[in-house]
Amino acid sequence: RGALTLLASRLRDREGLAELLTGPWPAAELLAAAQARAPVQISPRALLAYYRLDEAAPSAVRQPPPFRMYLLRDDSISLAVRATGLPFCGSPLWLRWVANLWRGGYRGPLHLLEGGAEAGSCSLWAAALLDPDAVALRLAGVEPIPTAAAAFRRSVRRNGWRGRVEVVQAALVNDSAASASPTLRLRVTAGRSGEASAVGCSAGGVCGSVTVRASRLDALPFPRAVPGLALGRRVLHCLKLNVMGYELEALQGGSRWLLAEAGGRGARVEAAKQQPPLVCSVLLDELPLRAGQEDVRRLGAILRLLRGGGFEVEAFLREHREGAAQAEHRVLVERLRPGSLARLAADLQPKTAKELEGLGFVVAGWRSRGECGAVAPPFRPEFSPEDFGPVLQQSAQK
Repeated sequence: RGALTLLASRLRDREGLAELLTGPWPAAELLAAAQARAPVQISPRALLAYYRLDEAAPSAVRQPPPFRMYLLRDDSISLAVRATGLPFCGSPLWLRWVANLWRGGYRGPLHLLEGGAEAGSCSLWAAALLDPDAVALRLAGVEPIPTAAAAFRRSVRRNGWRGRVEVVQAALVNDSAASASPTLRLRVTAGRSGEASAVGCSAGGVCGSVTVRASRLDALPFPRAVPGLALGRRVLHCLKLNVMGYELEALQGGSRWLLAEAGGRGARVEAAKQQPPLVCSVLLDELPLRAGQEDVRRLGAILRLLRGGGFEVEAFLREHREGAAQAEHRVLVERLRPGSLARLAADLQPKTAKELEGLGFVVAGWRSRGECGAVAPPFRPEFSPEDFGPVLQQSAQK
C-alpha cells in the first residue's frame, strides 16, 4: 500500500514521474512506514518483570498470553514501545493493583475508566493480564488525540476485545454544558502527542495547539448497569487519570459521581437507575509538579474534593529520575502527611525548573463498600518499604 501511495503521488507530478523512472526507490522509507503500521506484540508479564514486580503466581492462575498493540508512527511514546516491546505504563499503584487482582485470583465484575489513555498502554495491558473467564471486564479508555484514539481502537479490534474495552475520543473537562459540541484547546508539540496538555507546554515553550472534543466525566455513558450488582446500580471500580496536569478539572467534571456518597451510605431514590455510579477508587499516578507551588495548590484542591466525597485518601511525592531508576522497583516515593502541603510548597520554592521536572505526585482514594470488592483491602496496592526515600533530597543532588 505504501508503494502504491508513493507511485500515485509521483504520477500526479511530471517531475516526480521522471525522478521515479530514473532514480532509486526509497526502500528504507517504505519499510519503515510498513513497520510503523504493524502492531507490536507485547507480553503482559514483561512489564511486571521490568519493574521487578513479577512475583510467582499460584499455579491455578492463568498465565496471560501476549497481545498486539498498534502505535502512532512518529510519536515519542510509540517509538519507546516499539523499541522496548513494553507498554508505556509506569503508573505504580495501577500496576500493583491489577497485578494483585491477577495473582489473587479475583473473580467477578470489574469496571474501569482511564482518562488520558493515549494509545492504550495501561488499559490494554490490564485487559491482557486479567483472565476473561474469571473477570467480567468493562473498560473505557478516554483519549482526546484522534490518532492515538484510533490506534487504541485498532488494538481493541485486533485482540478481539470489543466486548471488554471501548474507546471514547474526548478530553475530560469540568464544564461542557455551555456548548452543544464542547471542545478543549490542548498544547502539544510534534511527535509528543502523549504530552498534550491544557495547562501548559511540556516541551519547553515550543508547542502548537490542537482543538479536541470535550466532555464532563459524569456525562459519559459508562459504566453500564450490571443486573444483580448493588440492585442494578452502576459501579465504577477504578477511575484512573493521567491527563497532564488537568486532573483537578477532570475530577470536577465528575463531581456528580464522586460526591454522590458525601451524605453517608447513599440515599435511596425512586429508581436505582437514577443513582449516579458508585466510584470505588481513584488513582492519580502521574500528577506533574513542574509548576511548583501552583501544582501544590492544585493537589490540595484534589485532596479536598476526594475527602469531601468520602474517600480514604493517600498522597505521595514521587521522583522520576535517577533515584527512581536505581530503586528496587524503579519507583521512589515519599508519603505526604496531612497538613504538610504548606511546608512542601516552601521547600519547593528554591527548586529549579529542571529539578521540578523530575518530581510529581501519586494520589489514591478508596471506598470501603461491599459493592467495591475489587478494591477491598486484600487487593489494594501498597508501596514496599524499599520504594520510600527522601525524594526532595534526591532531587537536590541532581
